[in-house]
Amino acid sequence: MVDKIRTLIRMFKIYGKMDLLWFLRDTKYCLMYIFSDMISTLAVVVGVFLLAVKFDGIGGMTEKEIIFMLGYSVLVEGVFALFFISNNAGQISRTIGRGQMDHKMIQPVPVWMQLAAEGFSPVSGNGVLLCGIGLIYYSVSSSEINFSGIWIVMLLINLAASCTIMVCTIYILSCTAFYAPAAAEEIASVGIGMFESLKNYPLGGMNKSIQIFFCSLIPVGMIAWFPSRILLGKFDIMIFMVGTAAAFLILAILIFKKGMRYYAKYGSPRYSSFGHR
Repeated sequence: MVDKIRTLIRMFKIYGKMDLLWFLRDTKYCLMYIFSDMISTLAVVVGVFLLAVKFDGIGGMTEKEIIFMLGYSVLVEGVFALFFISNNAGQISRTIGRGQMDHKMIQPVPVWMQLAAEGFSPVSGNGVLLCGIGLIYYSVSSSEINFSGIWIVMLLINLAASCTIMVCTIYILSCTAFYAPAAAEEIASVGIGMFESLKNYPLGGMNKSIQIFFCSLIPVGMIAWFPSRILLGKFDIMIFMVGTAAAFLILAILIFKKGMRYYAKYGSPRYSSFGHR
């Protein structure tokens, strides 16, 4: 176990160095990439914030609470970008659909370790994360949140749970590419787009059945709305957040393993006499 952890840390260092080399060798375009990410992210959250200002709060949340929820939402997106933005680690359906899982299976490290490390982008993927940290800091400093060490621990736990739910949902969707590689090659992009489009909206104004739906089957509410309510002291059921993340993680592992067994038996139709991608 210790050897695996050391190997994983070395892989993080390698991918982090590769990302830094991109910045050093092509600083102009790397900075353009970072700032364009920041601008597009802020443009999305500004729309929801302006709605909250116009109507003096939306979805049962005040203007200040909306700012906090948006900051948390951007923070989750930033963590996702930091660890899964590169090498299609967050869009695994592309790797599966293009028949490229073989490339991982012949490596001298486990597939899960490659998936955990190959998306690490500490330089090019930090723009959105910095925006999220800034928004969280502003909202906490301008609100009545009881900021303490315990609250920070709660923030980190909820953040880890939200990211886990988001990544697992995308991987569960991506497993369809094992069975329909051409049709489902870009399904991970659809999943990411779903989260980007819906996670910034509060669900407080909807009836309970819709809230349950968006916190379970399509868990966009678990990415920002539900955990932000916990951190704001409106909900006192953080165990539900952690339990949901654990359930999605177990489900994703089981479905992905089943897909890998299918892949090992039948391979990918992308491999043919005409070559493969």
